[in-house]
Amino acid sequence: GFALLPAGAPAKVKQVKKSKPSKAESAGAPAGSNAKPTKDAASVKDGAKKQRRRKREGKGKAKAGAQPGNPTGGKKNKTAKDPSELFLDNPMRAPIIQRATSHFEKRKLAFKVSCGPKEGYRTHGKLAVRVNPKHKLAPPVFGMFVPGSHAIVDALESKAHHPAVKNALEGVRRACRKSNVRGWDDEEGKGELRHVGFTVHRKTGKVSVTLVYDAKSRSENPDLYNQLVSCIRTRQPKGGLHSLWGHFHTGDKHNNAIVDIHGEWKHEFGVTWMREVLFPEQEEGAPRIQLYFPPRVFRQANLDSFRNIVLALRRWIPATNDGKLPRCLELYGGVGTLGLHVIDLVASLTSSDENPHNVECFKKSLRSIDSVEERSRAKYIGLAAKDMVEQGHLADAEIVIVDPPRKGLEPEVLEALQKNKKIMRILYVSCGFSAYLKDEAQLMCFGWKVVHAEGHLLFPGSDHIETFAVLDRQTEPRKHAKGAEPPTEVAEQASRDASLYLWSPDVEMSAEEKKLYRIVGTPAGAVRPEVEILRCLKYCALRKKLVVWSEAEEKVISPCFDRWQARARLAESRDPLIATGKDPDFQADMEACGVLENTARKLATRLRKLANVFVDEIADFAKTKPEHTFVEVSQQRSKFVFKWKGAHAEKEIALSKAYYWKLVELYKGDKEQESDMHKRMFCVALRYFAIQALRFEEAVPKSVSETIRSIFHVKMESFASPFNCSTRFFCSEFPDVDKAFGSQGSFFNHPPVGGCFLLHPPPVSGVIEPTVRRVFSLLSTADAGKKEMVFVVVVPQAKADWFMELNVSVYKSARCPLILPAAEHGFIYGREQMRRRGLVGALNDTAVFVLLSGAAKKKYKVTEDVHAQLKQAFKFVRSPEKLAKEISKFSAVNPKAKSTGEAEVGAQPEQGKKKVAGKAAKSGKAKTGGAEKVRKDGSTKKAAGKDGKKEKKEKKASDKGSSKRERGDASQGGAPKRSKSH
Repeated sequence: GFALLPAGAPAKVKQVKKSKPSKAESAGAPAGSNAKPTKDAASVKDGAKKQRRRKREGKGKAKAGAQPGNPTGGKKNKTAKDPSELFLDNPMRAPIIQRATSHFEKRKLAFKVSCGPKEGYRTHGKLAVRVNPKHKLAPPVFGMFVPGSHAIVDALESKAHHPAVKNALEGVRRACRKSNVRGWDDEEGKGELRHVGFTVHRKTGKVSVTLVYDAKSRSENPDLYNQLVSCIRTRQPKGGLHSLWGHFHTGDKHNNAIVDIHGEWKHEFGVTWMREVLFPEQEEGAPRIQLYFPPRVFRQANLDSFRNIVLALRRWIPATNDGKLPRCLELYGGVGTLGLHVIDLVASLTSSDENPHNVECFKKSLRSIDSVEERSRAKYIGLAAKDMVEQGHLADAEIVIVDPPRKGLEPEVLEALQKNKKIMRILYVSCGFSAYLKDEAQLMCFGWKVVHAEGHLLFPGSDHIETFAVLDRQTEPRKHAKGAEPPTEVAEQASRDASLYLWSPDVEMSAEEKKLYRIVGTPAGAVRPEVEILRCLKYCALRKKLVVWSEAEEKVISPCFDRWQARARLAESRDPLIATGKDPDFQADMEACGVLENTARKLATRLRKLANVFVDEIADFAKTKPEHTFVEVSQQRSKFVFKWKGAHAEKEIALSKAYYWKLVELYKGDKEQESDMHKRMFCVALRYFAIQALRFEEAVPKSVSETIRSIFHVKMESFASPFNCSTRFFCSEFPDVDKAFGSQGSFFNHPPVGGCFLLHPPPVSGVIEPTVRRVFSLLSTADAGKKEMVFVVVVPQAKADWFMELNVSVYKSARCPLILPAAEHGFIYGREQMRRRGLVGALNDTAVFVLLSGAAKKKYKVTEDVHAQLKQAFKFVRSPEKLAKEISKFSAVNPKAKSTGEAEVGAQPEQGKKKVAGKAAKSGKAKTGGAEKVRKDGSTKKAAGKDGKKEKKEKKASDKGSSKRERGDASQGGAPKRSKSH
C-alpha cells in the first residue's frame, strides 16, 4: 500500500463531481428549458428549517473535527492571514507539535515543549517591501508573504513584532513617501526598495534598520538613495534608531536570496555593532558573554526564548570516560551563540560557519570572557560544514554541536559522523522538523540513539517548532560489516542448522583461478531505490492485469506470467525486470490453464503493449533528478527491516538476520559506506520479492553444495542470486542489482575458459533448452583449448528434447544421470531470506548430470560412492500420503503438473507441433490428452494437440449455433447465461 509519484507530480488529483440536475429538471421540465417549478408557502418554510438544521450540524462538526491544514483538530484562526497568528489562541495545538510529540512517544521519550510570550517576541527579521495594492503612488507596504501567495501581510498589524519595530517601520514608510522611493512591483519587475531588515536591541529598545536597495552598488542612482537616507535620519522615532545600514543587492527569478553576504554594505549612521548578553545574571552558571550582531550575520529572531535552548544544551555536555573535559566541534555556528556558552564545560572548542563576517564577531565575543585560560580554548574557522569534514576537522572531536538550516545536514556531514568513532554525543538543534526526521533516521542507521528531545516555540502561534535532541553512540552498537563479528555470527548460524543456511565464506579463488573463471571486478553502477520501487510496482501491476483480464484464479494464471517473463528475459530486453518480447509458449500456457484460444491470443498482445508502456514510464522517471533519499535499517528480533523514505512514498522490506550478514560478507564495495550498501541491499531484496516465482528461486541444500564442492571442487554457480548462492561468485538473472554482491552477469554472456560449475536453472523449458546448448558450446571450447571444465547439472526429469540431448551427450559421465525420486529429496524454500521454512519437498523426480570436458574426464570419476554421497546430501524423506497431497495441491494451481509431480518442463511440445499439449484432469488423476475447462452448462473445452483438433472444431461450430439460439431467446425476453470465459 504505497504510491510513488514522479518528481513534480501533484500530490492530489481533483475529482470532477457530476453536476446535479437543475431545479427545472427535478420538477420534470425538459433540460435546458426556462421553466421554474412552483413552490407553495409550506414547502418554502420546510426548506428553510432544513437549511438552518444543516447549518447547526455543520458548525458542530466543524468544532469537533479537524480543519483543513490542521489535522489535529486544534483551533485555527481562519481569519488570520499572518502565518504567525494561525494558532495564537493556543500555540500548543499546532499540527507540528502534535506530530513531534507523536514521533518521540514512539521512541519512548518524554517530549516537553516550552513556550514564551505570544506577542512582541520577534526582535529580528526581514520584511518584504511591495507597492501598495490599493494605489501604486501610496506609501509601500512592509510585511511578510501569505503562505503560497505573493500577497503581503502588513507588519504594522502583526502582534509578533516588538513594539519598537512598528515605530521604526512607520518612520521608514513616511521617508519612502517623502523621497518618492517605490517598493518592488512583482508584476512590472521594477522598484527601488526590495526588503527592509530590522534588529531590536533588547535592553534599550532601539532598532537597527537595513535597507535592501535594488542596485548593484551605491553609485547606481545615488541621489534617490541619499534622499531616502536623509529623510530617515530626520524622521527617526523617539529615542532615535540604533543604526542605519544600506545593502545593495539585485534579485531575479533565478535568485530569490534577500541579502548577499558578499555584496556591498554601507553603514550610514549609528552604532556599528549591536551587543547582546543572553545571561546577564549568569543563570545556571552560564557565562556572561557579549555577542556581536551586525546586520551581515545570522541572529535568532527570538533571543529571549533561544536562551532556554542554550541552557538545555549546557545540561547535556558530559565528561569523558576518564573524567576529563571533552573536545567540542560546532558546525553551522554563526557568531558562536551556542558554542561560546559552553566554553567553560569543554577542553577545546572549534566553531565554524561559511559566513566570513562571523570570524570578527566571534573574536570580539571571545575578548569579553574574563578567564584567559577559557579564551585560549576556542578558535573559529570560516568554512562551511561540508568543507570542515572534508578537511578532517572532525577527527579529534568528542562532542559535535549542529544547528543546520531548514534543509538539515549535508550527506557529507552525515557520513563523517558515521565514520568518526571518537564522537560520543551529538547535540542537534533543528529549525526544520521534517529535515530533522530524515537526519535522525540516517544517524540511527549508523548506530546512534536519541536519548533526549525537547521542543521550543520560538514563534508562538505559527506551525513551527525548534527541536533540541541529544544523540549518543550506542554502547553496544549494531554489528558493523567490517571485522570478524559478522562472519562469526554467520558461522554460528550455519552450524546451528547446516541444512537451511547455504553459505561457505571460506571458498576463495586464487588469481589464476579468477582468470580461468573470467572473474571481472567491474564496479557496480549506481542504484536508485525510487526507480526500483516504481519498476517493481509496474511488474506487479502487469501480473495483476493478466489476472483481471483473464478472469482466472490468481494461483492458476500467475505461473504463466512468471514463465513468460523468464523466457522473454533471455532475449535482449529494454528493462532489466520487465520483459516485452513475444513468446509463442505464453499463449499455449494460458490455454492450458483454461483460457480460450482467442482470448489468450488477445491477452498476450495486450500485455506486451502494456509492458512497453510501463517500460517507457520507468525510463522517463529514471531521467529525472535523483532524490536525496536514504534507507533506514532497524533490527527486530531475528530480522532486519529496511525502510526507504522518499518525497512521495515510503516502502519497507525485511530480511532474516542470517541473510543480512551474508549480503554484508558478499558486498564488494566499501563496507564503511553503509548508506550505499543498504540502498543496494534494499534494491536486491525488493527485486527478488517482486518476481514471486518461488519454485524458480529454489536452491540445492547446503549439504549438496558442500558435497559437490568436495568432489568436483566447484567454485562458481551458473544460475544463482545473492540469497541462494553457495559461492562468492556466480551468474545471475539480474546483474544490475546483483553485481555489487558478486554477480558476473548472465550465464549466457559469461565466457569462462575452464573451471567447475554448479548449474541449477529454473524449471522452465524455454530456459533449460538454451542453457543446455550453451553448456555444450562451452565444453566444446574447453576441449579445443584442452582445459578442464565440469558442469554439475541439476534439472527435473522430463520427456523433452533437451533431456534426451543431455542423456546422449558425449560429455556425460558414464554413470549419469542420477535419478532422485520426488519423495526422497527436497530443496531450500525460494524465499528463505524473508520467511524461514527450510527445506521443501520436490514435486517431481530430479536428474543430476555430470558433464565433463576431455581433460576433466581424466581427473574426475563418477562412482557409486559419489552417487551415494549425493543421495544422502539431497535426502528429505516424505511419506507417500504427504507427497500425494503436495502434488495434488500443486496440480490445482498448475494444470501442467503430472501425477508424478512433473513441473512445467514436462509440457514442452514435441518437435513439429504448433500447439502445446495440455494435461486433462479426469477422475481425480492427471492424464495427457488436453486440459478441460468445465462451463456452467456442463460442457467442456479441450486445449489439446493434434488428437483433439477435430473435436475442437466441432465444439467451435456448436458454440456459434448456441450463441445464435441465445440471441434468439434474448430477443423474446430471456437473458442468456454467459460464462466468464466468454
